Amino acid sequence: MKKIALSLWILSIVVSIYGCKETKKDDNSNSQTKKIADSSNSQTKKIEERKITTDKKYNEMARYIAGLSQQENDELKKYEEDAAWKSYAQESDAKWSRLKKGKLLKMKNWAEEALKEPNQKGGLLFYPFSGADFLHAQTLFPDVDNVVMIGLEPIGTPLSVEKIAKKNTSYFSALNKAGYFLAEFSFFRTNDMAIDLTGKRSVEVDGTIHLIMLYLAQLDNEIINYEKIAINAEGKVVLANEYKNDDNKKVVYGNKIYFKKKADDKIR
Repeated sequence: MKKIALSLWILSIVVSIYGCKETKKDDNSNSQTKKIADSSNSQTKKIEERKITTDKKYNEMARYIAGLSQQENDELKKYEEDAAWKSYAQESDAKWSRLKKGKLLKMKNWAEEALKEPNQKGGLLFYPFSGADFLHAQTLFPDVDNVVMIGLEPIGTPLSVEKIAKKNTSYFSALNKAGYFLAEFSFFRTNDMAIDLTGKRSVEVDGTIHLIMLYLAQLDNEIINYEKIAINAEGKVVLANEYKNDDNKKVVYGNKIYFKKKADDKIR
């Protein structure tokens, strides 16, 4: 059986999964809904109270992956002179311009009407079997406080821009291939992800984090910081480097990304 990898955990939250069995009508249902809402509000308050240090290298990394220009004083600005990146950025700009003016705009307009109430509540979006699909998660639910994405694919490693800039690499073509079906048809193909997101097309595209960072940048988010996390035996989220695996058991790892939307200081 494949090990399940946690693709994206944005801030610590508690997730309860309820089965499909029907309960006896309104009172119990309302009680459950209130408990979930209270838990979400409590967690959001904790998030707002916590101070998150900013490490701008992760935002620069995301912009590089997305083919977007850096600020003049950014460390990665110098790599924009690379011919491979210039070509990729030009192609990326045309593709994303078409996407944003086309189906993403239609989805956004639909969500503003059909999903107005849940979006106003904020809270948690739980997205099982998501792969790297932060694109549709934020397009349809732009105002949630936390997003939890779970998939079978490896979580990957944050990109070393310096390494790929110094050698002839297939990183950009592999990245385009990995995101092709989601961009064109709004879904991933499982069999393709087993190749595209496991380093088989390019050793650098080794998991979902590359596409997630790309989508974060293209959707006008700023990445504040990044942490690699693990889920311990008690089901709690801990920093990966603090996890003690004394029994040599299989461990579920994840990428935890703190970000904020453009013109919005709220860290999500």
